[in-house]
Order: sequence, then structure tokens, then C-alpha cells
Amino acid sequence: KEEYSQSFRHLEFLSALSATIADHYPNLTIDAPSILQQLMDGATFANAFSFDPYKKHKAKLPASVPLHQVDMYNETLQYVSFGNIAKKSHGVLDEALISQDLVAKASARCSLIHSSYLVVAEGMEYSDLVDQALRSKAFDDMSESETVAHQNSKTWRIRRHEYSFVNDENNPRFGKGTTRSVKKEKSALQQLEPLLISFKGKVDLKNPECNIYLLEGICDNCVTDSGPKGITELLKILARKISSGAKVSVMAPKTRICITNTPLEPIAAFILCNLASIRENDKVLDPFAGSASVLLAASMISNSVRTVGIEIASDKF
Repeated sequence: KEEYSQSFRHLEFLSALSATIADHYPNLTIDAPSILQQLMDGATFANAFSFDPYKKHKAKLPASVPLHQVDMYNETLQYVSFGNIAKKSHGVLDEALISQDLVAKASARCSLIHSSYLVVAEGMEYSDLVDQALRSKAFDDMSESETVAHQNSKTWRIRRHEYSFVNDENNPRFGKGTTRSVKKEKSALQQLEPLLISFKGKVDLKNPECNIYLLEGICDNCVTDSGPKGITELLKILARKISSGAKVSVMAPKTRICITNTPLEPIAAFILCNLASIRENDKVLDPFAGSASVLLAASMISNSVRTVGIEIASDKF
């Protein structure tokens, strides 16, 4: 949603994270609003994409894509870091307190986040990704040693996405002809084999427990012609999905018990709840409930939330 994403995405996420941190660490000396303020001061967001059509790709940008949307495109995938938190909070809130699990939990309640990922490795060569991934132990829960310990192995799948803006007539990046190159994907998987063979679980293309993504070419200028036979090499990132955003579609207006003429859409309802930093066991009262959008969003954020809505009956009584 263009009218929402730029204005509210960061604020919704940080508000959700502040509530998640407050719930997880009930003995902190600061409350959720204070945590939010420190997150806003210390968290850093950086664009992963750096597409610049004015520089060298203007001719390849479809006429149907307004140039004012380029900034929005570049913001669709972002890195978030919390390295400045301790300094900004004078030691009260530390980066170490913000675990991967808390980030995943906060992301799962946000309507403006599609998915969140853990960056496992980054480099120009596939061998770099394999070495970094094995050293990072990010996939230890899928390795043989962990499998033996737990007598269980996670199903998995890997997907390759290319965002390159280099000239490739066989793999167009824009328009109706946009496609993924099966040949390139097969080649990438073969080069990642030293990592993939360490996974002891089965491949599941429909509903895997572990989603792995190979992202290539997200940086417009991060390319090199030093590849084999002069082939252009793209910056590569290996990432593991840690959560999906809120499933707003399950509370579509027409599916609700209470149907009104002007229902509040799900995205707006989730934003309101997250900006309020709704926490576990909170009580939410909506005196003008309408189709109960806010109450439904609150209950999806936490099933321990108690909700009450007031609205005039359809028969006016």
C-alpha cells in the first residue's frame, strides 16, 4: 500500500518490537513507550536495493513505472540493525537483548512487513556463501549432529531471486516478460552443494519448515566482470526466512460477522494496534466497533488480549 508503507512501516515494526521486548523482559526498568523511543533513536534501516534509473538504466525502465516510485522500490527490502541501541539508551537496553526470536515475533504481527530474514552470508562467489554459512552455524539445526540429537530433521526448500539490472535479454527484469532463469537457478544450486548436502531433512517445495533464499543483484553497482569467460557476476546474499508478516487477508471485510458500509481495512487496523503497542493480556475497548476491525487485529496479535466492542444494532436498538 503506497499510502501506508513509507509513512508507517518502520514505526509499526518498532512499536511491535517494543511491546514484544516488554513482554519478554518483564523486569526491565523501562516500559514499552520508553523502549519504543530508544528503538527509534538507535535502530538503523538501510536499503538493500540501490536502483538508479537516472544513472544508466533510464531507457530500460517501463513507461508504466513512474519514476517517483523508484524510491519506494528501493525501500521494499531493507536491512535493520540495532548496534546503536546501547549508546542511545545509556546501557538500559542492549542489542544483545533483541534476539532473532523477538524480531521474528514482532515481524509476525506487522501488516506492512511481508517477511523477515536472517542474512547468513554475502559475497560475489557461491563458494563465499558456502564457507560463511558453514562457519556461521545458521543451519546447525538442519545438520546431521542436530538431527541425531533430536531424532528429527526439518524439511526445506531454496529459492533464487535475481534483481539484477544488468543487460540480460534472456532474463528480463521488467514488464510482462519478467521471468526467472531455470538454467541459472540450477547452476547456483550445484555450486551450493557443499552446504546443501549437510541438510538431512527432505526437500518440501510446498510447505517447508525452513525457507532459504538466494538473492542476487540487489545492488545496482555491485557487479564484476571477473567471472568465468567474462560473465558478469552479481552480489549474492544467502538468507533464511525467520517469519512472515500478519495474515491480514483472513479478516477481509466481507468475511466478518459484523458487516458495515465503510469497514476499516485490515492493514489500518493492525497499524493502529501496533502503534498502541498492544501487549499480552491487555484489555481493548472499542466504543465504535463497526465491523470490529481493531478488535480482530488485536486478538490476532495476541490471543490473550481481552476485547470488548460497542456498536449500535442493525435494528437501531
